[in-house]
Amino acid sequence: KKMSAIKQMFDIALDARYGYIETNYAEAFLIKETKSKKNEPPKRLPLSNENQEKLFNSKLYTTQLQSTLQHKPEQYWIPIIALYTGMRQNEICQLYVEDVKSEVISTGERVYYFELNEEKDKHLKNDNAHRVVPLHPKLIELGFIEYFNSIKNKQERLWNNLRLHPTEKRYNTDYNRVFMKYFRTHISKDPTQVFHSFRHTVGDQLLKNAVKHKLPKDLMNRIMGHEPDKDETSRTYSKGYGVEELYIGVCTLKFTINIL
Repeated sequence: KKMSAIKQMFDIALDARYGYIETNYAEAFLIKETKSKKNEPPKRLPLSNENQEKLFNSKLYTTQLQSTLQHKPEQYWIPIIALYTGMRQNEICQLYVEDVKSEVISTGERVYYFELNEEKDKHLKNDNAHRVVPLHPKLIELGFIEYFNSIKNKQERLWNNLRLHPTEKRYNTDYNRVFMKYFRTHISKDPTQVFHSFRHTVGDQLLKNAVKHKLPKDLMNRIMGHEPDKDETSRTYSKGYGVEELYIGVCTLKFTINIL
């Protein structure tokens, strides 16, 4: 405060009407105010390998596995889908049975994928979020198609336990509350580790894999629903990737965890 008062005095002396001095020497002694970060939320980081191991070896995936699959399948599947697709939490929670589709690619393999759209009561973050996301082979190996086939003629939505929140108009509100309570109790209290950390994990690995496997960066951006690079070629071709190309990108995801 004292330096500010001195600066004001020098400002007067510097005024062109008086011309007492040519430089305000008090400027060099003022401490610039920086915006307080006290109230900013902690930065969300990729889910650590340790926390991946802890989550997928916790009771939800071991001793309570059969009960979870029978009564609360969303608690089993949603984190796994997030890890092997990078999809946002609400994108997974709001899926309908009709959003699970498949096509046969050039190798003769049938590839299943999620079609993300805003039909019915679904909501996406932006235009880039409208996309198809192929299912990683690990999801098939773990039995997702068996789950899908068991419910597709019985219910409209993929996760019947999840309800549209009356005010937020999102399907993930209650799910996130349950997930984070479990996560903070059994996995980690680190504020940088949240459900969205799955997305950071996948995004980071896909970009590294683009270099490693010599795949276009925009292919990986398309899987994530990110904005394509600024150049015209990227903007033109990134939305033209088909299921087969996107499947190649998704298949580069590798994790060392053992999920039952």
